[in-house]
Amino acid sequence: MAYMYHTGQSWRLTYYNGTTRKDINLGGDFKRAKILRAAIEQANRSGKFKAQLKETLTQLGLLDPDGSPGNGFEAISWDKAKERVLEHLQKIRRAKNTISLAKRALESIENILKPQCPADVTPQKLDEWISYLHSMPHQNDQSGRKKVSQSYVSVFVRSASACFTRFLRWGMISSNPFERCEKPKADKSLPSPFKEEHLKALLLNANEPLKRCIEILALSGMRTDELMHITWSHVHLGTKPYIEIRKEDDWTPKAHTERIIPCSPELVKVLGPSGHPKECVKGENEKGLPVSKYWLRRSFKRAVKRAGLLDQKYTPGSCRDTYATGLASKGLQAHEIAARLGHSNVETSLHYVSLSRLTDNNWEGSR
Repeated sequence: MAYMYHTGQSWRLTYYNGTTRKDINLGGDFKRAKILRAAIEQANRSGKFKAQLKETLTQLGLLDPDGSPGNGFEAISWDKAKERVLEHLQKIRRAKNTISLAKRALESIENILKPQCPADVTPQKLDEWISYLHSMPHQNDQSGRKKVSQSYVSVFVRSASACFTRFLRWGMISSNPFERCEKPKADKSLPSPFKEEHLKALLLNANEPLKRCIEILALSGMRTDELMHITWSHVHLGTKPYIEIRKEDDWTPKAHTERIIPCSPELVKVLGPSGHPKECVKGENEKGLPVSKYWLRRSFKRAVKRAGLLDQKYTPGSCRDTYATGLASKGLQAHEIAARLGHSNVETSLHYVSLSRLTDNNWEGSR
């Protein structure tokens, strides 16, 4: 099986030899890509074409005359591989936190395992690296007794695994070593929806910009990152108003989940009249500056403190939990909640169904 796809100015060819995946960079030469794809498909159908395939690979510069890999599978040092994957993440406009996490994960592997190239990293060595991560003291603990959390290690390992998946795609390694090592699982945090009286107390202690953000999040179930990027072109007001969560040139929703969120009358009232299509729905803060997730986090924490709710562990994500739990209490099934909230896994939505049976959360935001 072989297929071509276009990335930027280059054509790439991916083909499978049994369970092994090979990925070759063909530059901008579409004709060369078509010739190579046809040759590989013929070789997979019949062994008599293997000699012609090798000759074709050599002519295209993908194999040297002695049979060693050409520019499609050239050996690359660890520093070059790390530099290339970080440049790739910047090019596709990944979040700064994602790039920073990938950089720290690769640097940790470099410091502990000291690989000369990506192929030097084996599943056995990764087990040692993961064990080391579990034994690391927390950076804020001076005594060295408190260890990092299971969730922290899990995110660290998953970030490194994603980098090695790209190494595999680019032909730097023959298989991803993370697929054959035991990866730690993150601790699953339970939803923390607002109690009705707590939500009212929080809104009373919030200024008008923060109050509007909280109400929009709790009435729509959007993620805070989605609120930061939604413009008025995504909001369709009419007889059946809805908000459209879709991909943009410089932004992609979490898990690439595009969806439609129906607007309740309460949400339409909070949104107010539609603004310019290119303007963000989030609005401005009390100083007249555009709302940011950092401002939202700080202002939310202050409002929680003023309302005397510090022991409840509420976060801006509690607005989304409130919306989802309200949907479950109204009788919506897990797959319907998943479609509304953009969950890539229905099991995530099942947490809200279970929680709705244990709590009585009838806030009107779930309508």
